[in-house]
Amino acid sequence: MENTPPNEPLAFTPRQAAWSSRNLLAPVTRLEHIPTDREAYEPILWNDLCSEHDSWAMYLRLRAQHSPLSPDFTAVLEAWIADERNHAEGFARLYELVYDADETVIAERLSRRVSDFMPIARWMTDEAGLCLLFAFDEIATFRSYVADYQFYDAFGRPELSEWIRRVARDEGLHFTNFVGLVRRNPSATPETCRRVVDEILEFDRSGRAYGATFVLDHKGPQFTEAFLEDCAATLKQAVNA
Repeated sequence: MENTPPNEPLAFTPRQAAWSSRNLLAPVTRLEHIPTDREAYEPILWNDLCSEHDSWAMYLRLRAQHSPLSPDFTAVLEAWIADERNHAEGFARLYELVYDADETVIAERLSRRVSDFMPIARWMTDEAGLCLLFAFDEIATFRSYVADYQFYDAFGRPELSEWIRRVARDEGLHFTNFVGLVRRNPSATPETCRRVVDEILEFDRSGRAYGATFVLDHKGPQFTEAFLEDCAATLKQAVNA
């Protein structure tokens, strides 16, 4: 084995838990207990499905960028997209079960989505900004999924309860991975990180329409200003900003 040259950091290894939505949800062929707030929850569940689905558009956009991605970021990105595709498959299956929707119709609706990356382009020009954008989104998603536990538990199926907890765990690991990359990036000074996080927070609070880009899809009732501000504070603390 070759020794790592002096002063060269070891490669970053993303944290990831391998599992399959398809396998976990396979025993659930019908739902006998439907929560009373099912219809009110439909926009939230559809938004979650769309956001996870939109991860593929983000992935393709990043892989097509002219500036090369670092090996560390690429490793995190590949782990991330594998998880998000798994989540999207699970959300599609859940939407089909909960709302008696045809999977072909769901797939057709998703295929018509068009992504607009221009509003967030300012944070996609360097890896530090990109990692902060992802980390902010992941901590918000993690917390929103944790808040959804009660809804999933109300179906009375342990598979659904386990599924949402695994999804939330993955989002927490994504946050950890992107924060880890920021902390290894020499250009990510405390002042720079603080400024970028503040910019992202202000953009997210502005109410601008979600551009089908995976990030900053926080339009549901759970994403209050206090919620988003706390996510930004948590991120700043994690990157020592």
